[in-house]
Amino acid sequence: PNDQLGSNGVTALANSNFVIVSGADDAGGVVDAGSVMHINGTTGAQIGSTITGTSGGDMFDGLITGSATGDFHVLGLGQADRNGLVDSGLVRVITQ
Repeated sequence: PNDQLGSNGVTALANSNFVIVSGADDAGGVVDAGSVMHINGTTGAQIGSTITGTSGGDMFDGLITGSATGDFHVLGLGQADRNGLVDSGLVRVITQ
């Protein structure tokens, strides 16, 4: 109930699509794992799968940077826990 969709921002991309970042999303039953969704700006349909945190408190806070053409964007997740390292962070390049 407190997933707070878009609470960490909605970023418009150059190709009219957008990215929704929800840091408090209880994704997969994990409290405050967070999620990021890529949405088609024309149809409103989700593109690809939701990117979710894997540990409670990952709080995907997302720094989104899009390319000038909208063909890709870079997602920086500063609080993601990876390989047993708390808050080690994660960067993903997402292409369309």
